[in-house]
Amino acid sequence: MYNQELSLVSAHWDINLMNRDGINIKNSGVTIIHLKFGKAVQVKDYLFDIGDKF
Repeated sequence: MYNQELSLVSAHWDINLMNRDGINIKNSGVTIIHLKFGKAVQVKDYLFDIGDKF
């Protein structure tokens, strides 16, 4: 059954960072946002390490 009050938004993202030691870090992730009447009621991030040292 479809609930018109609740919606789900998802986004996939990639990020490349350098830590304090000068090591490059690559992460990938998915963010899931649950909306109710247009307002975020729950946000979850799922992170994945995809760097060379993983």
